[in-house]
Amino acid sequence: MNLIRLAALLLLLSVCPLAMAATYSVGPAGCTHFSLADALAAAAANGSGPHLIKLRAGELLTGGISLDEPAADITIEGGYATCAQSAPDVDARMVIRQINPGRVLRFDNASDTRRRLELRHLTLTGGTESLSDVLGGGGALVLQNATLVLGEGAIIEANLAGNGGGVGMLGTPSRIAELVVDGGAKILANEAAGLGALGNGGGVHALDNATIRLVHGRIEENLARRAGGGIALNTARTTLVASPPVLPDTPLAPVVLFHNEAGAGTFASGRGFGGAIYTNQGNITINAPAIGRFTTELNTNRANFGGAIYAEGATGPADPFTFIALRNTLVGFNSAKGKGGAFYSSNAVDWVFDTTAPGQRCPFGPRYSSCSAVLYNSAYNHTTPGSPGGGVGYIYNDTGSQRGIFRFARTLFENNRDADGQIAVAMAFGSSEMQFERCVFLDNTAGAASIGTLLANAPGINLRFVYNTVLANEVDTLVYMNGGMLRTQGSIMWAPGSDVWTGTAGATMESNSCLIAHQAIPGATVVDPRLGVDFTPSGSSPAIDFCDNADVTAGLDIYRQAPGHDAGGVVAVWGNNDLGAVENRDILFFNGFGNHFQQ
Repeated sequence: MNLIRLAALLLLLSVCPLAMAATYSVGPAGCTHFSLADALAAAAANGSGPHLIKLRAGELLTGGISLDEPAADITIEGGYATCAQSAPDVDARMVIRQINPGRVLRFDNASDTRRRLELRHLTLTGGTESLSDVLGGGGALVLQNATLVLGEGAIIEANLAGNGGGVGMLGTPSRIAELVVDGGAKILANEAAGLGALGNGGGVHALDNATIRLVHGRIEENLARRAGGGIALNTARTTLVASPPVLPDTPLAPVVLFHNEAGAGTFASGRGFGGAIYTNQGNITINAPAIGRFTTELNTNRANFGGAIYAEGATGPADPFTFIALRNTLVGFNSAKGKGGAFYSSNAVDWVFDTTAPGQRCPFGPRYSSCSAVLYNSAYNHTTPGSPGGGVGYIYNDTGSQRGIFRFARTLFENNRDADGQIAVAMAFGSSEMQFERCVFLDNTAGAASIGTLLANAPGINLRFVYNTVLANEVDTLVYMNGGMLRTQGSIMWAPGSDVWTGTAGATMESNSCLIAHQAIPGATVVDPRLGVDFTPSGSSPAIDFCDNADVTAGLDIYRQAPGHDAGGVVAVWGNNDLGAVENRDILFFNGFGNHFQQ
C-alpha cells in the first residue's frame, strides 16, 4: 500500500471510529440518556455489543418496556448512585414498576442470531397482563430466539397474568425462547389467575418451544389457579434444566422452589396440579455436581395433586416417554389436598431419583443422610378418605398408554404420611411400575383405619426392592402385593409391629436367602441387624458380608460407596455384600475377632 492510500485510510478511521461495546446510563444529569426507553433503543441499534445500561437506585415508573430484535446482547443493571459510578452500591437496586394495565417487559427476537438480555440489581413489579391472554407473562414475556437472564440481584415480584404470572415464554421450533435464573435471582409472589385452561405457571409458564435453566436462584411464594405454582411446562417441546454449582461459602442449596401453590382455596379435582412444578410431557432434569450436599430443594409447596411435581405423560401406546430426573434433591414438607404428597404421575413418565455424592453423606440435622431425601410430605385424600393417597407418590397409566415408572435409588424416605389414606410412601396403578434400590424407610405413616402400607404395586406388576433398609414405620404391612413378584434380595426389613409383606392374588416374594427380617418368612434371617445412626451395619452386625451377586448385582450403596468390602476374618454367608442400604467399608475385623453370626 502506498503512503497516500495509508494516510487516507488512517484519516477515515479517525473520522469514523469502529463501533465498540458501549456503556449507556439513565438519569436526570451527567448520563447518556434521560429515559430507559431511549437508552435501550440506542443499545439495541448498536451491533458491536455486548452493552451495559446503568440505572440509578430507586424506582422507575413505566408504561411497559419493549426490546425487539436487538443487534447485540445487553445488560441492564440498577443500583448506581451516579451515572459516573463504575459499580452499583451494595444492596442497592432499581425497582421498575408498571403503572398501566400490561406486562412490565417484552423481549422478542425473530432473528436467527440468539440475543441475550441480562437483568441485574433490578426488580420488575406491578405487571397486570390480561387474564385471558394465553401468552401471559405479567413481569416479562420472552419470545422466539431470546434469552432472558435473571442475574445477580434480579427479582420478578408481584405480577399477575392469565398464564406465567412472573414470566411467560414462547418460541418456535428453530428459535427457542430461554430463561436463565442465576446469581441468586428470585421469582417471587407472582400469580397466574386465568380461568378455564389458563391459570398455569404462577412463577414461569413455558407455552411452547421454550427452555428454563435454573443455576442459582429461588422460585418462591408463587400461585397458579390451575397448574404449576412455581413452573409450568405446557408441551413436550418445553424443558426444565437445573444445573446448580458448588457454592463454597454457604451450605444452602443453589436452586430452591419454596412455598409455591397450585389450586388455592377450596379443593377441586379439576385444578391444583403440581405445587412447585407441572409438566405436560416436558422433560425435567435436575443435575448436581459430585458433592455431599443438597443442591436443589423443593420445599413446602402445596397443590391438590402432586404437592411438589405433577407430571402428565403421553397417552399413545408408542408415544415417547417424558423423563424426570432429580439428583441431590431435598423434597420436603410438600402437601397435596388430594393424592401424591410430593409426586403425582400419569401415563408415560419415567422418573429417576439418585445422588451424585462420591462416597459422602449430606449433613441433616443431628445426623447424616443420603443426598437424595424425601421427607415430611403429606397427602390428605380430600373427598376420598381411607383410599390410597400416597404420602410421597401416586403413579398410574390409562389403558392403552405406556406404563409409568418410579426409579428410586439411594434415597431416604422419612416421616412422610398419607394422613387419611392407606399408602405412606407410594402406590402404582394400571400397569405402572416402581423400583427401589439402596433406599432407607423410616417413620412413615398411613393413617387410614383400614390396612396401611409403605408401598403397593399395580395389579400383577413386579416390585423390585433390593438392598434397602426398612426400620420402624406406622403401617400394618411394609409392602402390599396384588399379584406379581416382590424381589427383596439384599434388604433389611426390621420393623417389629408391622408385617413384612402381604401377598394377594398369587403374589410371591423372592429374596435368594439374602434378607434380614423381623418375621420368620421364607428365606429370611430373623436377627437384629444392629445398625448405626447413619444406617451403617455396626462392627458386630450380622448384615456384614452376607450376600453375593447371584440374581441381583449389588450397586453403589446409599452413600455411593462400592459394595463387596471383605471384612477381615469374617466367613461370608453367601458373599461380601453387606445387607441393607449401606456397605460398611470401615470395618477391618468383625467385632474385632473375625466371628460371623451363625445361621
